[in-house]
Amino acid sequence: MQICSACLGESSQNHNIVAGLVDLKGARVAHRKLDCKLSDVVEFLAPYRKRLNTVAVESTFNCYWLVDGLKAEKFNAKIRPVRDLLRRRMSLVQHRTSFILSFKSLYTRTTGQSLTSSQSNELDLHPVGWQSSEAIACNRSQSIPDTGSGLALLAS
Repeated sequence: MQICSACLGESSQNHNIVAGLVDLKGARVAHRKLDCKLSDVVEFLAPYRKRLNTVAVESTFNCYWLVDGLKAEKFNAKIRPVRDLLRRRMSLVQHRTSFILSFKSLYTRTTGQSLTSSQSNELDLHPVGWQSSEAIACNRSQSIPDTGSGLALLAS
């Protein structure tokens, strides 16, 4: 039976490694929780070495010792950057939320009216441009109300 890959995930506290082997169909062949020692990982993988295509190591901030050690032991080890991608996505979602809340706060301070989440989601802010309130008068239904400053944010 050909084993497709071994997946290794190191805990962020550096206490242990969870190792799993799957076949070409994705069925689990073996799994074990190991100490963070290269010798333990190599010992776990050794019986499957000839049938093993790839050892995928989940990317953590300190996973490079494991990848380098497995490569030195002649395993085809690769870093799987799923965790880094998920962290980046979470960062972008948090920034988006921050920008939306900042805009709602600006709107409330400027107009004295609150803007609900559904109202803010309905705004089309691409492209956003500043124009005088006279230029917006003909399109008042799609703009944020002027607060007397002579400027209003065009929302369409």
